[in-house]
Amino acid sequence: MAEKIHTWMDKLKRLLLIVENQRKCDEQILAGPMKGQFFKYAESMFCFYKRHAKMRGFCVLKRILSSSYAPFVCDKSRKSTNQKHTKRIGCEARVNAVRKRDGSWMVTKVCRDHIHQVDSSLSRHMAGRKFISKSVKKILEANDRASLRPYKSESQKWNDANPLLVHFQTLQTSEEPFILLIPTSSKST
Repeated sequence: MAEKIHTWMDKLKRLLLIVENQRKCDEQILAGPMKGQFFKYAESMFCFYKRHAKMRGFCVLKRILSSSYAPFVCDKSRKSTNQKHTKRIGCEARVNAVRKRDGSWMVTKVCRDHIHQVDSSLSRHMAGRKFISKSVKKILEANDRASLRPYKSESQKWNDANPLLVHFQTLQTSEEPFILLIPTSSKST
């Protein structure tokens, strides 16, 4: 009995340690990247900043990555030349990083000043959060190549035989010897 309690206490301690580590990790993500912080890869730094942005309520973009410089900016950065579109408003929020000689990436500049409202409750509706699985993407591309609209392809799944059936019925009425041998109902004789 004492051994079971000891084992249970060990499991509880490990679980509490995991929860504490997760809380610290969430706090780090919420705080965001700091000047002087190191990352092994530019992609891991982008993922970290993207998770931070999701928690804060904005989206991020990669600017052109060179072999030694990586800028990540708010998706509302730059100014739009077309005044009809209001997404791009020149937001200054960004993270810049440079590659060190050992291959790691160091954050050199962090600007958290958004000139627009950020709302984490709306972050799931942002364009940068949309995700289409590979299977759905394949279907959409196939429909696009076949010039089928989504509602057309959905109705076509169930109505593939109808045009053929109508064609055979018109042939049957127009020519005497043509016989239709396709059962038209689930109850065939």
